[in-house]
Amino acid sequence: TTLVLQEMGLTVDLATDLDAALQWVEAADYAVVVCPGRADSSILEFGQRVRYLARETRLFVFAERGFDAVGLDEVGAEVLRAPVDVNALVSRLWPAPA
Repeated sequence: TTLVLQEMGLTVDLATDLDAALQWVEAADYAVVVCPGRADSSILEFGQRVRYLARETRLFVFAERGFDAVGLDEVGAEVLRAPVDVNALVSRLWPAPA
């Protein structure tokens, strides 16, 4: 994913957890935020906080098997189910502002 985003001309910052990611979102102006959708994570709350901090940022969730995407449409998150095809990813992201 990182390589695809970089090849599209986007700068990529990586965070080790959702709290660190939110600190990045608050500090920078991102066109796109990509996060994992795991069955054990609080992605809905993360999405709500991203939406509060960055209303125009596109939020993509790469959902693993068993992930419950309920409520993510309310924050405008785009859920991509694993495995994510590279061409499908590029077509969804393009043209994202660089």
